[in-house]
Amino acid sequence: MRHSKSAQLETAPTKHGGESVYLFFEFTISTIVAQHIQQVSDREEVEVMAQTMAEHLIERGKAQGIEQGIEQGIEQGIERGETQAKQEAVLKLLRFRFGSIPESVTNQITSIQSLSYLDSLFEEVLTAQTLDEIDWQNRDG
Repeated sequence: MRHSKSAQLETAPTKHGGESVYLFFEFTISTIVAQHIQQVSDREEVEVMAQTMAEHLIERGKAQGIEQGIEQGIEQGIERGETQAKQEAVLKLLRFRFGSIPESVTNQITSIQSLSYLDSLFEEVLTAQTLDEIDWQNRDG
């Protein structure tokens, strides 16, 4: 006849001085401890997996941030390079057309960051007969 564990406790023979009850408790406690150890082990495994996933996501986020930073740096470098190239083109054309140019003009040209202004200034230098004909007013556009 099969009995539940609690029923076994109630009907356990006691003719051996309670030894059966002791063995039953030892088995029950061992089972509970083994289940608890398994639960703790499972919980630890889940924690390790969660930590590993979090570390992976952090590393992925860092990599994306670095990639984004590199892309922005490249874009800014290209823009600066383009600006410097146009500044140099205007200065070269000024020197070609008018010989030496005042340092104040050089400083003014190298301070211009607007590509459209540098383009229009280049065209003005190309057609001007003298430095005085060039409109040096900042024309952002």
